[in-house]
Parts: sequence; structure tokens; C-alpha cells
Amino acid sequence: MYAKKPKQSRSVETLRNMTDAAIGLIAAEGLSALTHRKLAQKAGVSLALTTYYFPKKADILVSVSKTVLERYRHRFDRALERYLRKDHVPQSMSEFTIRVIRITVDENREQALAWAEVFLDGLRNPDSAALVCESMQELQDVWGRIRDLIEPDFSDEALRSRIDLVVGLTYMGLGLDLRKRQVDDTFLRQRPAMEIWKPSKHIVQAAVPDQKKARQAPKEAKTRARILEAAIEVVTTEGMSALTHRKVAAMLGLAASAPSYHYPSISALLEDVQVALFEASKDRYREVAAEAGSQSWTFEQLSDTTAVILQREAMNFAQESLTLYQFWIEASRQPAIRLKVWDSIRSQAVAWDRVFEQVLGRPQHSLGILAVAQFAGKLVRIHYSSPQLSTLALVRKEFEADFKLIAAGKYLVKPEIEAVR
Repeated sequence: MYAKKPKQSRSVETLRNMTDAAIGLIAAEGLSALTHRKLAQKAGVSLALTTYYFPKKADILVSVSKTVLERYRHRFDRALERYLRKDHVPQSMSEFTIRVIRITVDENREQALAWAEVFLDGLRNPDSAALVCESMQELQDVWGRIRDLIEPDFSDEALRSRIDLVVGLTYMGLGLDLRKRQVDDTFLRQRPAMEIWKPSKHIVQAAVPDQKKARQAPKEAKTRARILEAAIEVVTTEGMSALTHRKVAAMLGLAASAPSYHYPSISALLEDVQVALFEASKDRYREVAAEAGSQSWTFEQLSDTTAVILQREAMNFAQESLTLYQFWIEASRQPAIRLKVWDSIRSQAVAWDRVFEQVLGRPQHSLGILAVAQFAGKLVRIHYSSPQLSTLALVRKEFEADFKLIAAGKYLVKPEIEAVR
């Protein structure tokens, strides 16, 4: 399953042009928008030419994934060459991580969005899942080469966690439309992420609340709940692009107009799906925490409980959990969803800050964001590797090391760095 290999330079350029067009389409409209016809229109080529090079949609994804990964590797190779010449060498892996994050969410944003879409498509698509596994191994290798030069004592365990953090912050940063300035303000100038990452005023004003909820009779409320339940099933099993009023009506045996009465737009329905999935995840987390029965957390207890939650999510609720991260990516395109996503991220971050306050015995207001991103990145990795009991012990050690560094303010923040290239 590969695109046909071009033999002439003109053909190479044509293939590159179509792949770049596919990356742009996925980034702007999502993976569901990627069709041969749309690709032909965006690339300015004939439909026959797209099917010649890419017989199936899966072949386009292979080309997109390999191209993004190749460019990522090339950027790392160039950085490594500069560092070998002692040119702007990062002082630590933390400084290097900040450089990667700010480039990924800003100047490399389009490719990052396409990459994120392919990663999450692996939840339902075996072809994409195979690409993700290949990409994850490549990430470990290229980061390892940088680590060996910058900070050789940085362990493989810490390296995996650092990549997890970058993955989580990438999804979060893309969804919240972060730019270099906000990354620098957070990790270099130590301004609270909770203040500078929240959606701007015009985003908040654009999110018009759904007025149907306020005037519901009991029967209407029941119908609305059924519609929401059906929508959750569609989104988690088929993806957001599969959700239509017509499909929900057919699933429930309702009149075709019923779903649109309760939810005039699919965007409004998606907002409620996101909220429902998030609330369900919070209930699951609380259930595990309650079973742990700790009122006064230690780092060891916190690491044990978090590892159990992560493994449970990866093994039993992968579709629901990873669908939430798909909403993070969709938020980059839909301002109303971005506001809901921010509400969920903020809620998680505040909860983490409370836990860190219990562990440390002093108020915390900015550590939770890092913990949210770390958990997200690990969940993606564990889902595509092996969420077995043997993995639990490894992840538990990673969490304990990460939490201690985060709480000590030694995880990413490097106040002595004034500029990052």
C-alpha cells in the first residue's frame, strides 16, 4: 500500500504537490474532507492523476504520513548538524522541548494538524494505526539522537515521557490556537497558562448558547437525551464527520426533522457530545480515585492511581478517551467547540492543581496544564503500544518521575533562557 513511485523529476514534483495539497486539506477541514476529487481540485490536477498515484484513500494517508515524518526528521537532522557545530546548542532537553513545541504549534502548524489527524484516525483505521506505530518508533529514534548530544544522562524513560508531553501539548496547543508568544510566555516567562491560553474574547462571543434546553418539557428532554446518546455512539465509533441529523433520526426511528429541532446545527450537537464524553471521563477518574481511598496524596499514591486510570482508559474506554482528543483538534477549526474544549482542559488542570496542592502542602495554580498534557500523550502512546499489566509498572515509574519534576518546577521552565530558536 504505497503511492506509485515517480520516475521523472516532473512526476516527483507532481507527487509532492498532491501530497502537500492533501496535508493542507486535512489540516483545514479534517480527514473526512480528503477525497480524490477534492485533492484534484486543490492540487490543480485531473481526478485521473490522483487515482493513478493514489489508487485508494489509504495510499494518500501513507504519502502524507511519510512526508510529514520525513520533514520532521529532516528538521531534527539539521538541528543536530547545527548543534555539532556548537551553533545555538540547547542547554538541556527541557530547552530543546520548548523549541519543538513552539515550532510545532506555530510555523509547522499545518503539518502538525495533518499528523494529529492521522494519529487519531488509527483509533478506527488499521492502515492509519500501522502508520502511527511506525511514526512513534521514528520519534523515539530521532529524539534519542538529539538527547545523546545535548544531555546523554537523560534516560530512555525520561525521553519517552518528554515525547508524551510534546504529543499532549501539540494536541492542546493546536486546539487552543496557541502561537509562539503564548508558549514563550508560559515556559520562558513563567506566566500562568490558565491566563494566557484561554480563548480570546471574540471566540467567547462567537459561541452562541443553545436556547432549546431552557424551554423543554419532560418528553422533549427525554428525546433530546436519546439524540445525544445516539450522537455519542456515532462520533465514538465512526468519527465526527459521520454525524448527521438524518443518521441520528434513522438510528432512533424519529422523524427526520426531530434531531434538527433539538439541535439546529451539527456543531451544537457536537458541543454537547464533547461535554458528555468529558463528564463521563471525570466520573471514571473519580471512581478509581475513590477506590484508592486517599485523602492526603503522596507522589507514590498519585502515581499508582494515575497509572491505573490510564491503563483502564486505554484498555476499556479507548474510543471514548481518544475521541476527546479529536475534539481538541476539531477545536482548531470551530471556535464554539474551542470554548468547550478549553472549559474541559481548564477543569482538568484545576483538579490536578488541587492534587499537587495536597501533595506539596502549598497552593498551586499552573502545574496542572502540564499534567493534563502528559496524561494525554501517554494515553495515545499506550493505546498504540500495549496496554498490558507489564506496561503499568513502567508507566507508573514515568508518572512518579514526571510529577516530582513538575511539582519542583524543573520540568520545562527555564527562566534563564531569553530566546529560543
